[in-house]
Amino acid sequence: MAELLRTPRDVYGEHPHFWPKADGERTPWTPLQRVDFVINHEKRTVVALIRYLTEYDGNLFARGITKCAPGDVFNSHIGRAIALRRALGLAVPDVYLNAPQPTEVHVGDLIRNWSGRSFPVRADRSYADGLPLSYVIRCGYPVIDDSREDSGEEAAA
Repeated sequence: MAELLRTPRDVYGEHPHFWPKADGERTPWTPLQRVDFVINHEKRTVVALIRYLTEYDGNLFARGITKCAPGDVFNSHIGRAIALRRALGLAVPDVYLNAPQPTEVHVGDLIRNWSGRSFPVRADRSYADGLPLSYVIRCGYPVIDDSREDSGEEAAA
């Protein structure tokens, strides 16, 4: 599921210019756009927002959205790559869309227990803020998010 929005305010053509170049050489100019990623682990979506820098007006240049398929394991890093390519109007390679699913649980993954609640996997034996790795393996809980990020709400590039 993709949505691409371009504003008519591109000053150099139809493509964003993160590092302006003159005759193929980098110049001492500053970049014109920045990319912000909005990651929603609950909805399993990633949005790439390409904006003009605030010195230029901060308005939106392009937006790309990706949503994880219901049967797939969410990974915010792959989602960022897909959303950015969609925002730039580039084709998304099949290797991104058909990434291999994890075959084993690792510390930092997010799992779903049999009652439908999700928990992070921890290395220690504490149940305070997640479930221990050994317990998760013993129970066979499925991985639903293998991004392995601590905060993960929003990141900027």
